[in-house]
Amino acid sequence: MKQLKDVFSLSIFIIIILGAGMFIGTITAINIPTWFMHLESPFFAPPNWVFAPVWSILYIMIAVSGWLIYKQGQLKEKAFIVYVVQLGLNFLWSFIFFCWHDINLALLEMSVLWVFLAWNIKIFSNINKTAGYLLVPYLAWISFAWVLNFSYAILN
Repeated sequence: MKQLKDVFSLSIFIIIILGAGMFIGTITAINIPTWFMHLESPFFAPPNWVFAPVWSILYIMIAVSGWLIYKQGQLKEKAFIVYVVQLGLNFLWSFIFFCWHDINLALLEMSVLWVFLAWNIKIFSNINKTAGYLLVPYLAWISFAWVLNFSYAILN
């Protein structure tokens, strides 16, 4: 019975986080051919098709990380707030960049996201090392995305 409960709660985490990411991606995707494709891109910008699979994997890792903390009964108070804030900042970035077309504000917002994500990793690592490690590729991707966003700000 405990295994079924664990599978169910993990599924809920994945469905909510991956679903939210897919929803945000759908909303912002309309701006790619109409606005984003007209920006000057840095030479190291990955092709657009790379982002959906990378984010899907990252969102699953983010969900599993949060679930591990939840499973230990520790996804409360500060851990929960920091986890939710960094996720909210993640989703907000897409709106700022793709819908509002504000590259500079998106860069500032992503800087705040980076700080919250690093803090999230520290908090989770103190509770469950695996949960913290699962967020490290996300931090690496956000770091790369920050450089990419900075480059778009410089070029445009």
